Amino acid sequence: MNSINLEIRPISYQEKVEERRQLLRRQGFLSRLQNRDFKLWFPELKPEILDRLGWLDLPERSAKIIPQLKKFAEEIKEDGIEQIILLGMGGSSLAVEVFAHSWASLNAPIPLQVLDSTHPRIVAQVGQEGQNHKTLFIVSSKSGTTIETLSLFRYFWELKKRESEFPGSMFVAITDEGTPLEKLALERGFRAVFHGSPDVGGRFSALSVFGLLPAALLGIDLEKLIEVAHEEKKEIFNLAQPSPEISRRDVLIYPALLGSMVAQRDKITFFASSELVSFLDWLEQLLAESLGKDGQGLIPIIQEPALEPGMIGPDRLIINFALSGDKDLASSAMSELLTKVDCPQLFITLPDIYCLGAEMFRWEVSVALLGSILGVHPFNQPDVALAKVLTREMLEKGFSSSSPLPAVALDKEKDLVAQWGQWLESIEPGDYVGLQAFLPPSEDIKDLLSELRKIILTTTKAPTSLGFGPRFLHSTGQLHKGGPNKGVFLQLIDNPEEEVPIPETPYSFGQLIRAQADGDFLALKQRGRRVLRVHLGEEAGQGLAQLIRIVSAHFL
Repeated sequence: MNSINLEIRPISYQEKVEERRQLLRRQGFLSRLQNRDFKLWFPELKPEILDRLGWLDLPERSAKIIPQLKKFAEEIKEDGIEQIILLGMGGSSLAVEVFAHSWASLNAPIPLQVLDSTHPRIVAQVGQEGQNHKTLFIVSSKSGTTIETLSLFRYFWELKKRESEFPGSMFVAITDEGTPLEKLALERGFRAVFHGSPDVGGRFSALSVFGLLPAALLGIDLEKLIEVAHEEKKEIFNLAQPSPEISRRDVLIYPALLGSMVAQRDKITFFASSELVSFLDWLEQLLAESLGKDGQGLIPIIQEPALEPGMIGPDRLIINFALSGDKDLASSAMSELLTKVDCPQLFITLPDIYCLGAEMFRWEVSVALLGSILGVHPFNQPDVALAKVLTREMLEKGFSSSSPLPAVALDKEKDLVAQWGQWLESIEPGDYVGLQAFLPPSEDIKDLLSELRKIILTTTKAPTSLGFGPRFLHSTGQLHKGGPNKGVFLQLIDNPEEEVPIPETPYSFGQLIRAQADGDFLALKQRGRRVLRVHLGEEAGQGLAQLIRIVSAHFL
């Protein structure tokens, strides 16, 4: 296996990181993780520690299921399936996006799309595009109870019932054994059910069946992917004194760097070349949901637009991913920019795309160790439940797509300007701004949100993050509510004209996404977070453009 290359810049930071790396090695962090020593995290055993360490064994376990996954992929290909749509959230979808995007040059035998939005405009659009196509739906949920995944399933099940007498042949489930989803799949005659491992949490499941079944359908060489991860694992847990060459790429460099600077530099700003961009979404969830709790946490900042040296403050640490020999012009421009910045930077160069399997394992190890360093439980997500409970309450109250919660409207420009100004004034040095867009994740909306991020960044110099709802609830949502109170949030909602009912339920997708926005807004308020809510009207794109014009006119 060609080696992953690490470089810390400027040189002045290397000595501090090396001292911390050697300390972590002397303290036996890796051996204690390998031996499942729960005292690595807490003096007494807590739930979801020992029963959540199965990911350490995935390089070996997953090698045993590869023949089964490849056989299934071949059957699907021979059956004439024309497209694959994966319905899933968070840990059930983000690794799949990495495989679909980073291996796009493979020209997958069957196109695969991930659907993790419940916005009625997107749901209706995907439903319309999928009509009269021979489609395989992968319904992916570890718990088997994920409300978004089950709602999407019910919608597409109803559509396919109109096309086929036996719609179950078009559906596959990935879930743990004994879940409500497995029961549903058996009752409705799904084509297959693949079981996850109960001792592997969702965000640590990339190299399990949750990631590997879609990877097999994409035509990825599973043996190579898992072998690279297996070789990396052997190198990590070879506890003999490492050679100087191995020390230069030691996995302990990650927790040594991040852990030694967390008090001053907790905004971990990631950049990546084009083939690796989707890896950042996966890594964002791993860091945010694992470490953002008990008032602690590292704050991942990804895909931030138009950074200039003067915008990179003393609270940032930069990590840049690239492929060896990458000719990506955007990546080259970013590398040039970073030479002008005086803050700690880690450059990670992968020899080829299959080393993403190794890099996923390296970051899982690192996050587990960072949990120990920060004194938090890296395998639970205690603050996610609050938003879920509040969402259920909203749905049970029967709200339509309108909402009784406060939101400033665009046609109240004077109020908007006043509240925006107050919101800006609440941002203090060391804060970050989190955009929460309960909007359709279309390219035009993404472009407008990128422009809005630039304006906020220019105005405040505060790092900015962006998440589409409800997707981010399964990623950065834990950090927003459970991490340090440094987030200042902008929730953006619309009132879509489309009314798309969710079959077998009393509510629609419009009601669901609004209830989720309401629930998260209330959860943020209960946690004492600073949040401004803006209603963009019926057409999100037009509303965003109007918001940008108003903010630019008054605050730039």
